[in-house]
This record gives sequence, C-alpha cells and structure tokens, in this order.
Amino acid sequence: MKREEISLFTIRQWLRDHPEKAEALLNENPSYVFFTLREDPDDGPIGSLNVPLTAERSIAIDPKLVSLGTPIWLMTNRPGEPSQPYNRLVIAQDTGGAINGPLRVDLFWGHDRHAEQSAGEMKEQGELIVLLPK
Repeated sequence: MKREEISLFTIRQWLRDHPEKAEALLNENPSYVFFTLREDPDDGPIGSLNVPLTAERSIAIDPKLVSLGTPIWLMTNRPGEPSQPYNRLVIAQDTGGAINGPLRVDLFWGHDRHAEQSAGEMKEQGELIVLLPK
C-alpha cells in the first residue's frame, strides 16, 4: 500500500485478503491497547489521567513533554477534508505507546460509527498550542 492510501479500513481489508500473513503481522506490533468494559456502554474508556475520555476533547500525549491534565488548543482539519478546519480546546488525558515526542497526539473521537470513521481516516497535520498558567 502507498502511505497515502493507508487507513483503518484499508488495513482491515488487507488483513481479510491475506489471512495467512495477518497473525504474524499483528504479532510484530509491540503497541497494544487494553480497555476494561464498563457497565454503561455510553461511558468512554478511562484514560491515563484516570478519568473517562471525552469524545473529540481528550487527547493522548507524550507525558515526558506535556503533563496530563494540560489544556491544549488543537488546530487541524477534519479527516480527509483539508477545507474543513477542526479547531478546539482539548485536554491531555491519556498516553500511548506510539505517542513519542512533540510531534504526535491522538484525538479520542468517541466510540460510535462516526468516531470509528473519523479515527480510521485521521492522519492530518496540525498545530498545538499548550496552554500554561502565567
């Protein structure tokens, strides 16, 4: 696959089309995400800050560079729509094995069909403004 063609959906299709290679490939990835099922399906997963993640407001960051709980202004575009700005206040509430350095955050889109579509397509460039007290 070409880099620009990669998304959650093209990866899923490749895995379905190549079942003999799928397990070996999946076992090469050292980053795994584990969530605990919650009683209310509308409750989001609990992030590293030990609070439920909020759809389109919680991000995962590298805690060596940004403290959990820090408010950040996110400026990017909607997935696959460069003409649709996506600017909002988000909170650093989670961490992740693939979130290393100052150039990467992951936005928690939620857990419905719209969220899956947005998360599966998201690879937009953007800017972050870390908001700190004076």
